[in-house]
Amino acid sequence: MIRREGFERRYGGLCYQVRNSYAAESERREQLRSWHFDLGQNMWRDSGHGWYFDWLGERVSSPVRYLIHTDGRVGVEDGSGAFIEIAPSIRALIESHALTDSASTWDRADTLDIDSFALAQRLCGLTEIPEASGRTIKWRASRAVAVMEFQE
Repeated sequence: MIRREGFERRYGGLCYQVRNSYAAESERREQLRSWHFDLGQNMWRDSGHGWYFDWLGERVSSPVRYLIHTDGRVGVEDGSGAFIEIAPSIRALIESHALTDSASTWDRADTLDIDSFALAQRLCGLTEIPEASGRTIKWRASRAVAVMEFQE
């Protein structure tokens, strides 16, 4: 169980940058985002159990509010008032960011002009990365391929 004070003591002031790349107009572009872990002032009771509170995560214009649940999960709120899990813990979020940063210089396969059979052969034998995975996010990787699956 995470308490506000424990979160502040452990993660308050932690900051790092994450590189990510994407294809736009057949050109690779890189994006650098800064993450700062500091508590906000708001706290809400979860309809199930526990509480969640806001925190300042990604310091860019964002359509969501970042949240930490007292059970340790990381989530967002998109204006609906519901806690939407994005990672099972802060540690898993940090590990996921580290994998995103590591793979940011790799060739991406997010376009439709890929040979799906060749891609499927490369995906065989990927190992799950449990430190960065959970119920809503799963990372699998090899030395040459990394796959992040996300589901709400």
